[in-house]
Amino acid sequence: MSLMISSVNQRLKWCWLVLVAFLLLTALTACSSGPDSPEDQVRALIEQATEAAERKAVDELHPLIADEYDDAQGHDKTFIKRLLLAYLMRNQSIHLFTRIKAVAMNGPDRAQAEVVVAMTGQPVEDAATFDWLRGELYHFVLDFIHRGGGDWELIQAQWRPANVGEFL
Repeated sequence: MSLMISSVNQRLKWCWLVLVAFLLLTALTACSSGPDSPEDQVRALIEQATEAAERKAVDELHPLIADEYDDAQGHDKTFIKRLLLAYLMRNQSIHLFTRIKAVAMNGPDRAQAEVVVAMTGQPVEDAATFDWLRGELYHFVLDFIHRGGGDWELIQAQWRPANVGEFL
C-alpha cells in the first residue's frame, strides 16, 4: 500500500513539475514576444484579405478598405468595392498565389507593400505551375494607413500585369 501511495505522490510531483515548467515557459514567451511589428501587421492583413477573397467573404474585405480610398485612376472606395464584388461573382472558384515582395514603413502610420498575385481557378502550389494554369498575374503596390491598435486599412492601390519572373 505504501508503494502505491509513493507512486501516486511521485506522479503528482511530476505533474506539478510539468505544469510549472509549462507556465514558466508560457510566461517567458509572452514577455519576450511583444506586439507584432507594423510590417508584420501589414503582412497579416494581406494574408487575411487573401484568405477572405478565396472564400468570397466580401463582408470581411470591405472593412479593410479606407473610407478615403483614392487611387491614381480616380477610383474611390465605392468603385473598388464594386470591382471586387464583380470579380468575386464572375469567378466560380478563386485561388490566389501571393508573394509579398516588400513591406516598408512611410512614417509612423503609413506602410507600403509590394505584392505579386496569381489569380487562378485552381490551387497553385508554386510559380513553376503558372505555365499550364490559366490565370492572371498582377503586380500590386498597396498603401496602408494605421488606424490604431493593429488595424490597418488600404488607402491606395496601383496594379499592372505581372510576369512569372516577378514571382521568383
